[in-house]
Amino acid sequence: MRTVYFLPVFFILSSAAFCFGELPDGVKIVIIQEGKQPAKIAVELPNKPAVNFAEGEWDKVPAEAKAYLAEMFRFGRTDVEVKLDCSESPDSKEWGENAVKVVKEQFPKLVKILDSEGFQPAKSITLHFKKMDGVAYTAGTEITISEDWIKKHPEDIGMVVHETIHVVQAYRGRMPSWVTEGIADYIRFYIYEETGDRVCPVNPDRAKYTDSYRTTAAFFNWIVLDGRKDFITKLNERCRNRQYSDTVFFDLTGKSVDELWNEFIETRRKK
Repeated sequence: MRTVYFLPVFFILSSAAFCFGELPDGVKIVIIQEGKQPAKIAVELPNKPAVNFAEGEWDKVPAEAKAYLAEMFRFGRTDVEVKLDCSESPDSKEWGENAVKVVKEQFPKLVKILDSEGFQPAKSITLHFKKMDGVAYTAGTEITISEDWIKKHPEDIGMVVHETIHVVQAYRGRMPSWVTEGIADYIRFYIYEETGDRVCPVNPDRAKYTDSYRTTAAFFNWIVLDGRKDFITKLNERCRNRQYSDTVFFDLTGKSVDELWNEFIETRRKK
C-alpha cells in the first residue's frame, strides 16, 4: 500500500495526483515544502531508521523509493521564475517582456529535451539588457542581452532560446565550446524554429565539426536523423556529468567523430 505524507504542502498537488505505481509494503514517504525552499524528504523503511535528504540528493535515496520519487519530482520542477532587468536599457522593456514569456513557455520543453537522472533545473532566470557589443551571453542563470542587437534584429527571439538552453545545460567545468554551442543551435534551429538546414548551410570543402554553432548543429541533426534519436539527450548527459571525452561519439554511435563527420560531409556533397 502506498503511503505518502505531504506536510504542509508539496508543490500544488495532492497525493491522489500521483500514479506511479505502489511503493513496497511498509515504505512511507514524508515530503515537507517550506515556502519556496527545496523540499525536505524522509523515507521510512520497515525496521530501519528514516532516511532524510533534500530534493536533488538522489544518491541518498533508498532503492525502495528511488524510482517513485524520481518520477514524482518531475511535477512542478520546471516551474521557473523569469526576472527582467532593464535598469541599464529602459528602451528594451517591451522586447524584454516578450522574451520573458518565451523563456517561461520554452523552459519546460528544453528541460524535457535535455533531461538526465537526478537533474534539477534552475528555479529562477534573470534577463539583463545592456548597451554592449556582441549579441548575448549566459553565466549560470543570468542572461545578458545587447540592446543594440535587438534594435537591429527585433525578430531574433531565437537568440534568447539559445541562451536559455545554456541555463538548462548547466555544465560545470570546461567543456568543448563547439559541443556546447552545437547542442544549443541544434535545439534552436531544428526544434524551436524548425528552420533547419535552410539556415544552417555547411560548405563541404571548408567546414569542420569544430566550427561550432550552426555548422555543428547541422552535423548533430544528421546524427539524430541517421537513427540515433537519443543522441542529443545522451551527449548532454555526458557533458552535464563531466563525463565528456574524445571517445564519447564512439560510445554513443559506434563511430568516431571523424568517421561521422566524413559520412556527413559526403551527404552534403551529394546535395
